[in-house]
Amino acid sequence: MNLRTRISLWTVSLLVATLAAVGAALYGSERLHLQAQAEKTSLAWMEGFAQACRDAVLVQDHLAAINAARALQRSPAVREATCADSVGRPLVPLQSPVEIPSQAKTISVSQGMEKQTWRKLKGETLTRLSLKVTANGKPTAVAAVVFSQTAVDQEIQAVLKDTTRRWGNAFFVVLLLGIGGSVLLARGLTGPILRIAEGTRAVAEGRLDHRIHLHRKDELGRLAEDFDRMALRLAELDRMKEDFVANVTHELRSPLAAIESYSVLIDKDVRGGRIANAGEHLTIVRNNATRLGRFINDLLDVAKIEAKGLDVRPATVRVAELVREVVDLFAAKALEKSIVIELNVPADLTVWADPDKLHQAMTNLTANALKFTPAGGRVSLASVVTPGEIRLTVSDTGPGIAPADQERIFNRFEQARPSQDQVKGPKGTGLGLAIAKGLVEAQGGRMELTSAPGRGSVFSIIFPVRSTL
Repeated sequence: MNLRTRISLWTVSLLVATLAAVGAALYGSERLHLQAQAEKTSLAWMEGFAQACRDAVLVQDHLAAINAARALQRSPAVREATCADSVGRPLVPLQSPVEIPSQAKTISVSQGMEKQTWRKLKGETLTRLSLKVTANGKPTAVAAVVFSQTAVDQEIQAVLKDTTRRWGNAFFVVLLLGIGGSVLLARGLTGPILRIAEGTRAVAEGRLDHRIHLHRKDELGRLAEDFDRMALRLAELDRMKEDFVANVTHELRSPLAAIESYSVLIDKDVRGGRIANAGEHLTIVRNNATRLGRFINDLLDVAKIEAKGLDVRPATVRVAELVREVVDLFAAKALEKSIVIELNVPADLTVWADPDKLHQAMTNLTANALKFTPAGGRVSLASVVTPGEIRLTVSDTGPGIAPADQERIFNRFEQARPSQDQVKGPKGTGLGLAIAKGLVEAQGGRMELTSAPGRGSVFSIIFPVRSTL
């Protein structure tokens, strides 16, 4: 049984149960109301007849009493109506008076009114109401009316039957509308679910460009939006994977190819006695081996950061000396691109951190700044001491980073597309910023980025003052 049928059946079942409960409650309430109304009517008739009886006794008008009694007896619920004076002389003649059994109990209903109820052999239940009336404080007459409770119940049942029929028609219409509504509801609920299921199949088949585009403002709409974001993220991850494979291939192939080709040249140089050339070629082999080892170390660092397996050994670090070492590493590259590297760190500034990890983080940030800064630009390494924290900054005059990319570039293998497209030469693997951020956070610090397209970028490493000496 599919979900649409199940929802329809559950909705219709709930509607039927609700209608049945409401119908039962209304039936019971209506029955109680009719019984109470019949009781009030009986008392009203009794009081009205007693008043007529008193007036007839006072003027000795037997005909008035008889007419009042006959008027009552026109009702199927009235079996007998009698009127007598204070000494018991009847004003209304009875041909076959109703016999009251001795076991009939008498109860007081109100002042001067008594009630007796009994059941006849034929199954009919009778109720006799009697009321003594006075005039000028003296007993004047006694009026009595015998009601058939069975006839009253039959009238009530007839009214309830008619009411039930009308309610049944109304409930039937409501049920039909409910069935139609449940079908529409089930279709409205399962339609988006089917579209989401279709989307999951599409993504599972590798169609990562599939989008649901379900324009709803409810939970299903939010689920569809989350699914579309997931598909977009998977597409980005797939692109990142392709870029990573291409970059890794380049990062591995280039130094390996250089090592292989220059190894052949070195062999020829040695065989030919060209020792000077062999030395130059050996330096190139060594540099490419270093480049290859650095890339492999980056991969290992990423794995350690994700596994929280970094070995952090904090010590007092002289920031100016550390930053000067970083600047010296990139002096040749900066000169090659005509980039000015500025240094603005107090000589006495110290921070409590792991020297090697902090050096690597600053190195990665500086390398990133040089890569994206155009020729003739400027890279600045500085420090800012504020209440509660020390901030080490690496700023550049590069193309800047769009707000949408500022969070994700710290993820591994992520790179800002517009900025990356402006880089000439090797594009990198997208590991540098992820490693720098992981190294800083492992030491209790944090990293921030301030950037805007066309205005360069400022990467900040922040340590709390309590971690300084």
